[in-house]
Amino acid sequence: MDIGKHLSYIIAFACLALSCKAQITPLWQADPDAPDGSYFKDLDNDLDNFEGVWEWTDGTKTLTIRLLKKENITNSFETTSEDLIVGEYKYVEDGQTIMDYLPLLDDPTIIGHKHYVSGNLLMANYHRPPCGNCQPDDRRLMLFWIDPEKRNLRSSSVLRRFQENGVEKLEMRHYLTYGEGSDQDLIPRIPYQTYIMTLQ
Repeated sequence: MDIGKHLSYIIAFACLALSCKAQITPLWQADPDAPDGSYFKDLDNDLDNFEGVWEWTDGTKTLTIRLLKKENITNSFETTSEDLIVGEYKYVEDGQTIMDYLPLLDDPTIIGHKHYVSGNLLMANYHRPPCGNCQPDDRRLMLFWIDPEKRNLRSSSVLRRFQENGVEKLEMRHYLTYGEGSDQDLIPRIPYQTYIMTLQ
């Protein structure tokens, strides 16, 4: 454990002992039944691994996502707060921009889960979907996606960061979480598949 991480834990537990206003809980151990005022903090800095601009292309299609870590964001019920990854995305197909929400990430009026990509659910290698390439202490990240023109769909992605020949990469398994409507309604504008993305 590095010194910074060690100090973070000392501060967190000192705060608990002194009955600070916000009860700090490590994000990795987040409990949905935690008392009001709890702060789910990324004490291990796991979310930092996913920040950046990531891009995938197959020559005719390009998917770009930009992810940022935000700290101490109040949840929608205003009962707890959390550290969070938020993001936006751009998808281009055959030279035509299908969608481009990247500029929204710089809009100060859009906060937390109001972004079209957000999440902070950390996953071990034994969590579904299983990860055969993960190291024992690797933590993946689940994010939730919104397509403002396909609000009948709810999509998720599971991210794993890794290095390949010295290049930082991100494996993103993108899949349907929930959908309703006709078969045509259930066709996503960004295909459900596994993307291997490169840090830009």
